[in-house]
Amino acid sequence: MITKQICFRQKIEIILALCIFSSFSNLPIYSMPLDEFNQAKDLIIEDPPGALEAFNKIIKEYPGSEYAAEAQVLIGKVYKLKFKDYKKAFEAWNKVIELYPNKRGVTIPSIDGWAKSCIETIFYDIPNDTLRELIIKYEKSPLAERAHIQLANNLYHQIKFWEALLEYKDFVKKYPNSEFTGEAENFIKEYSELQIKENAITSKGEQNAEDLFNLATLYYDFLYEFPIQLEAGIDLDPAFDIFRELIDRFPNSIFTDKAEYYILQHRITGSFEDANSVDVPIVVKECEEFIKKYPESELAAEIQYNIGEYLNFYVYNDYPYFKVNLFLENMELMTLRYPWKIFGTEPTRYLELSKQAYEKCAKDYPESEYAKKAIEKIKETEMEISEVKDSLNSHPKTEIEGKVSYDEKVGAWILVENKDKGYLKYLLAGEQVSSVSDYNFKEVKVSGLLSPRIYGDGSSDWYVFYLTSIDWKK
Repeated sequence: MITKQICFRQKIEIILALCIFSSFSNLPIYSMPLDEFNQAKDLIIEDPPGALEAFNKIIKEYPGSEYAAEAQVLIGKVYKLKFKDYKKAFEAWNKVIELYPNKRGVTIPSIDGWAKSCIETIFYDIPNDTLRELIIKYEKSPLAERAHIQLANNLYHQIKFWEALLEYKDFVKKYPNSEFTGEAENFIKEYSELQIKENAITSKGEQNAEDLFNLATLYYDFLYEFPIQLEAGIDLDPAFDIFRELIDRFPNSIFTDKAEYYILQHRITGSFEDANSVDVPIVVKECEEFIKKYPESELAAEIQYNIGEYLNFYVYNDYPYFKVNLFLENMELMTLRYPWKIFGTEPTRYLELSKQAYEKCAKDYPESEYAKKAIEKIKETEMEISEVKDSLNSHPKTEIEGKVSYDEKVGAWILVENKDKGYLKYLLAGEQVSSVSDYNFKEVKVSGLLSPRIYGDGSSDWYVFYLTSIDWKK
C-alpha cells in the first residue's frame, strides 16, 4: 500500500515537473544557430534554391527565434531578387508581419518593420493581375489597401485612364479614411474635368491646328502636372501623339513651333536625367535644327540658351542643382556618382562648347530675356575652364599599374597599387571605365590624369584616376 502511494506520488511529481518544463518551453529557444544562418545567407547568390531550403530548415528547427524571423524575411528577398516571383515574396513578408510582430532580428531591431519596407519596394513591380489576386486574398489586411491603390496607380501610368478611374472610385468606396483617399479623389476630379474639356473640343467635328494644340496641352498638363507616384515615371505619349499630328497636318500653323517645343523640351529634360556621351551631340543637333526651322520663333532664344545649359550641365553631374568640380580638394566620395566621361582626352571640350552656345544666344537674340542670362553664364564658364586647366597643369598624365576590382561599398571600379605597402586606392573614372566590366582581366596598365587625394582612412588613401588608355594583361 505504501509502495503504491510512493509510486503515485512520484507520478504526480513527474507530471508537475513536465508541466513546469512545458510552460518554460513556450519561451523562445536561442540555440544560437549562427553558423547555419550565415551558411544559408552565403547560398543566396550561388544557390538560391539551396538558400530557400536552408532558411526554411532554420524556421522549422528554431521557431520563434530571431533567426527564424530574419530567415523568413530573407526568403522573400530570394523570391524577389533571384526568382522575380513578387507574389511569393509578398506572401513571405506578409507572414513575417503576422508571425513576428515587434520581433528583433539577428542584425536588425525591427523585423516586421523591415518586412513592411520590403513589401513597399515590390509594389511597383507586381503585375496588375497579381495585385488583383492579393487584394482578394488579403482583403482584411492593410496590405490589400496598399495593393489596391497601386493597381489604380499602375493603370494611370499605363494610360488606361478609364480603368484607373473605376479602381480609384472603388478604392474611395472601400477605404474612405485611407491616407491615399485624397490622392484617389484628386484623380477622379481632375480626370472628370479633363473629359468635359476634351468633349468640348472634339464635339465640334474635325479639329483645326488650334484645337489639336489645346487638346495636346490639356493632356500634357494633366499628365505632367498631376503625376501620381513619380517613381513609376511619367508617360507623355498621349499628349505628344497629338502634338505630332498637329505638326504633320498643319506644318505652317502658328502652333507648330510650340508643338515641337514641347516635345524637344521633354527630350532635353530626359537627357539631363540620363546624359551620356552619345546623347549629347544628338540632343544639341535637335535643338539646332529647331532654331534653323523656326528662326523667327519667340522660342528660339530659349532653345539656344538651353543648348548652353545642357552642355554645361553634362560636364558635371546628373543632379541639376548639385554641380561639383571634381578637382576641388573638398570633394566627397558621393559626388563620383556620375564622373566626367570625356575628361581623359578632352577635359574642357563641353565647357568650351557651352560657352560658344551662350555667346551665340547673346549675339543672335540681344533683346531677349535670355541674352542677359547668357552673358552671366559666359563669365561663369570662363572661370570654370580656367580652373580645369590649372588643375590639369598641377596633375599631369600619370601611369599606374595594378589590379582592378569592383568595390561594392563604394559602387565603383578601383585600382589598388602597393606604394611601399601603403596601398593607394584609385577610383577609376573616364570614358573607358565600362570596359573594365566586360573582361576578366585583373592585371591592367592604365594611363590618365590623377586627381588630388580625396579621402583617407589612415591605412589607405583614395584618388580619382581618369583613364585615357588601358593596356590589358591576361
